[in-house]
Order: sequence, then C-alpha cells, then structure tokens
Amino acid sequence: MDDLNERLNFTITPVDFTEPALTLSTSGAVITKQGEPVKSSFCWPDCSINRETPYTFEVAVEDNGCPVPLQDKFNVKIIVRPTPNDPPVISTTLGSQSVYLSVGDSIMFDVTGTDVAEDVVNLSFQGIDFDPSSLGMQFSGGSGTGTITAPFFWKPDCRILSLPQPLIVKFTVRDNSCFSRNSDTTTAFLYFTDRKNLEADFTPANVFTPNG
Repeated sequence: MDDLNERLNFTITPVDFTEPALTLSTSGAVITKQGEPVKSSFCWPDCSINRETPYTFEVAVEDNGCPVPLQDKFNVKIIVRPTPNDPPVISTTLGSQSVYLSVGDSIMFDVTGTDVAEDVVNLSFQGIDFDPSSLGMQFSGGSGTGTITAPFFWKPDCRILSLPQPLIVKFTVRDNSCFSRNSDTTTAFLYFTDRKNLEADFTPANVFTPNG
C-alpha cells in the first residue's frame, strides 16, 4: 500500500482479552512520498497489563481505494514480564504493640506506610470483631506516592468495659502494583481498666500512731 496520496486507516483490536481501549497515535495517514512507509504507534494503559500469559492483538490497515478498499491484517502476540515488586512496609510510633488504658485516657500515634518503589500506597484500619468507628476511634488513612502517614486517636469511655479485651486494631498498607499487589500489616492490642473502680477497691495499709 504505497500509492501516492492514498489514505491509510489503522486499527488495533484485542483478540483474547477485553479492553480498556487501546489508543493509536495515528489512526489515519496519507502517503505523501512514493515507497515511504507510514507508521503508527499505540498506547496501552499500564494497569491493563495484569496477566503473564500472552496478549493477542489484531493489527489492520485499510486504504481508501476505489471501488473496493484493500486491507491487510495480522495478529501480534505480546508477552509482558512483570517487574519485581517489593512489598510496602508499615510502622507506627508506638513503643509497644500492647497499650494499657483507663477510661478517660487518650491515645494518639502515627501510622506510616512506605514503598521503596515509589508506588502509590494506601493506609487503612479495621477492628477485629468490632467496629472501631462506633467506639470513637479516629483514623483517616489515605493514599500517597511512596509514603503516607496518618494519625490514630482514641479516647475510650465506659462502653469499653463491657467488651472483651484486648481490643485488636489492625493497620494495613497496600501498594497499587499492576501485577501482584503487596501489603503489610501491624496490630495494636488495647487493654483497659476502670480507674474509678480501682480507686474504690483500694484498701489503705494499717496506720500506726504514737499513741497505739
């Protein structure tokens, strides 16, 4: 297909997988020089590439010849090799995973997720067998490129005394790698006491005076 001033139309179609759509840099072009090839490149969104088996495309070109346009097409198989993906790492500013609280105390610490590959990472948390938000626990979580830090805050009230302890809170960081998404977790164990009851149960030691 090298007739001067002839228009060529390119298409590329997935054969053995569903789109998202592929985009061509040039969908149509006109031959301006005899014998000179016309080229087009295509763009494939990164996270459409999420399997290790080959992808098959049909590449076609058609001219605008009259009375019958001519067409040529062929299949292309592409094998995508995933890049290594180190998992993100999560950490907190807690000195220990076990935290001891009394009713009315408050606790605040930071949770940080880090990814050495500078992937986008997401922080989240959950209560094990309980709803943390119903007890007033606050953690915004969020996403960031390479690293994200979010504060955890909680001021427990007397409702916790009816719950089994410890309360277990799990924090998770996940990356957004296209192939194998990795994660890391850390856990806080929250123990609690009723300070008022402890004070009421306290019995002072015997007091001796000079008079006996």
